[in-house]
Amino acid sequence: MLKILKAEYRKFFSGKLFITILILAIIFPLLSAGLYGLVVRGIDPELFQINAEVAFIGSFSPLNNFGFLLLIFMLVILLADFSQNTIRNKVVAGYSKSTIYLAGAIFTLSIAFVATTVYVFLNYLLTGLVINFGSGDFLVVFKHWAVGMLATLAIYAFLQFVAYTFKTLGASLGVVIGSLIGTLLIYTIISFRLSESANRILTIFVPLLQVIGSLFGSKDYLWMLLIDGVYVVLLVGFGAFLSKKLDYK
Repeated sequence: MLKILKAEYRKFFSGKLFITILILAIIFPLLSAGLYGLVVRGIDPELFQINAEVAFIGSFSPLNNFGFLLLIFMLVILLADFSQNTIRNKVVAGYSKSTIYLAGAIFTLSIAFVATTVYVFLNYLLTGLVINFGSGDFLVVFKHWAVGMLATLAIYAFLQFVAYTFKTLGASLGVVIGSLIGTLLIYTIISFRLSESANRILTIFVPLLQVIGSLFGSKDYLWMLLIDGVYVVLLVGFGAFLSKKLDYK
């Protein structure tokens, strides 16, 4: 597995997508902060209702500018193994399909972790410098980061499962984006009819709802962390198990 991971990281860091992701992770926070600066010019920042904490929480959404592009880039990277037939070569080299899947999961989740962390904290820092840092309580920021990151990893564990199942960019992208948008639309429609406790439970159990900008109650952090962690383990484990039956062509 280590040899597979070394090869994957070497290929990624020497490729154009790494440079593209790095540039976008810097440019989007700069553009957002610059736009906020133009909007609040001559306006009381308190009336704008945006601060570094709010921008930070909203940065985790996989449907925002950077999040959406990162989803696409990671699918392209994962599916290159199938389109270029390198995954078949790994099987021929003697690696089991479950080992290949687990190595892919570690690679996918680690890249998503680092890229998202860089992006959200740059958003927090630059927005804070332009407007204000909100409460300034870094413990609150850390809690949001922990929940947002585990929810993000759960989404990327799902993304990898879909990629290895469908093996093509069009189908995989359609399923992943369709699932995210569909979940958001359904929640938007039914949330107004649900009680506060029902909405709270849904937010705890649905990772996407945790990363679209909702402010969480402090009592829910541990539940979200636990459930998101379970999702990651189950999706990766289930994917590794099912991969034994997949035909890597």
